Amino acid sequence: MRTLPIASLALLAPAMLALLHSAPARADVVHLTNGRSVEGKVTEDGDKVTVVMAQGTISFPRSTVARIERGESSVEAFERRRAALARDDAAGRVELGIWALGVRMDRQAKELFREALTIDPDQPEARRRLGYVLHEGKWMTPDEKMQSLGLIRFEDAWMTPEAVAVLKRIRAEAQAAEEARRKAEAEAALKNAEAERLRLECERLEAGRLALENERTKLEAERVRLEAERRRLEDLLRRRPIFHCAAGHTWYHADCPKCRQLLVIPPHPGAKAEPEGQKDGGAAPGEPGAGK
Repeated sequence: MRTLPIASLALLAPAMLALLHSAPARADVVHLTNGRSVEGKVTEDGDKVTVVMAQGTISFPRSTVARIERGESSVEAFERRRAALARDDAAGRVELGIWALGVRMDRQAKELFREALTIDPDQPEARRRLGYVLHEGKWMTPDEKMQSLGLIRFEDAWMTPEAVAVLKRIRAEAQAAEEARRKAEAEAALKNAEAERLRLECERLEAGRLALENERTKLEAERVRLEAERRRLEDLLRRRPIFHCAAGHTWYHADCPKCRQLLVIPPHPGAKAEPEGQKDGGAAPGEPGAGK
């Protein structure tokens, strides 16, 4: 038959004790009318039934309670066993703390483990239960171990100072690249907006140019018309005699004595000369009254 070394039995002792005492104490059981049941320390107050559990307290109206089975709750068993511990019993506190973990009394268990360490700072099971690790012959927290290894906490991880510096540099470069990208996008957006503004301005100027061109065409047509009218009038003037009185009028003025005295209009230099008999009101040859 194979036997275990004494050192191994010493390490297994706390676990064996926990198994021996891990069966939870029999608590009060409240059976509800809906078929459910709740275990804990039960107190009755009038029409209310209250159950105190390791996780908290809950109350029920008496009308919803079918029956109550009395027994010792885990809380009562814990308090009873804790009160029986000696002041210098570190191992007993560890044992009771392990039992408390088995009945979901984590807060009370941690209190017992801390009390055990005040009695015996090197109590290994209490150290382990509180998260301590043995490193180079010393008990320390996981953070203290990482710090002794030259690591530093960066965000949610332990890293070497060099790795932290590299990570920070990479993040700074990435942030700078992102800022440069955003700046380039903003500048591109401004350039696009300016190009669009210039395009619209060019369209407006082109529309104005076309309008001016149309106006110029109209003015040119008007100039051609006026030029033709001028030539027509000049030709008409060349074909007709020009009125000219002694006062210098080139058209008849009714209030001008000179215009009233003027009986004959001298012919235009380019006009056809009148027959001699038509001067001074004479009749042309061959007309009635000629030769009188």
